[in-house]
Amino acid sequence: METYQGLMNRQAKEFQELPIFFAFSKKQFEDGMKSIELTVDDVKQITSITGGGYIKKNESYLLFEMMNRHEKELVSAMDIGYDFCFQMFSYQLSNHEYCITCDVKDTIDVLGLSKADIQTNPVLAKSLIDAIAAQFETES
Repeated sequence: METYQGLMNRQAKEFQELPIFFAFSKKQFEDGMKSIELTVDDVKQITSITGGGYIKKNESYLLFEMMNRHEKELVSAMDIGYDFCFQMFSYQLSNHEYCITCDVKDTIDVLGLSKADIQTNPVLAKSLIDAIAAQFETES
């Protein structure tokens, strides 16, 4: 069984292998265009993917296919059970500083879940409650 962190790492690696680049300056843009084997004059062949990212128009389907597959993998992994869901909630609660904000909204949102999803799924509900409690446990 893949852990939540393992899933995240594998998916991040797959994202990094896509033929995309991010640019926030003219030099970064020039370097990025070279990295996808285009020149700065070839701007009509690329499209923005938000956040300063760019991909060739004719390869943009790769990004969307990967994003859809990653979402399905996460949903499928949540069905595996408590351990995965506990890891998932623990990671995202920490990542969104739950111990400071005491707000689960960002955690739930980033996972593509709703409060109703959690309330109607006993495994999700229990793993979230336990992950919240673990945020305040201290090591002795």
